[in-house]
Amino acid sequence: MKPSYSQVDRFRDFVEAIVSGDSATAIRLLDASPLLARERAAHGATRQAAKQYFFDQILHYMHEGDTALHIAAAACQTHIAEELIARGRTFTRGTDAAQSPFTMPLMVGLVCLHGILAPRRRSLLG
Repeated sequence: MKPSYSQVDRFRDFVEAIVSGDSATAIRLLDASPLLARERAAHGATRQAAKQYFFDQILHYMHEGDTALHIAAAACQTHIAEELIARGRTFTRGTDAAQSPFTMPLMVGLVCLHGILAPRRRSLLG
């Protein structure tokens, strides 16, 4: 007997759609299961089990307690983030790693900026 499609599976599929930038699928999944907007990751990266929670596309780990809004922020998926906020997802509560979806884009932006500027440091400094 095949195991049932659980809420954990739905959330993971939703996150995968967000990470891949497939907003049409993400919105379709959200329409089918509106509670995904408020769902939190039941599991996440730990020292013992990190690889399965790492998204190569966005170079980001999913942590226990992350919401879809955390992932949308990390993936710079503004359309999906706006949709989640419009559907009532709050962004003030952080994860155990003290990351709120509000601070996530700031951190991601700094990392991206560092990646762009660091190789050019010598030429920028004269």
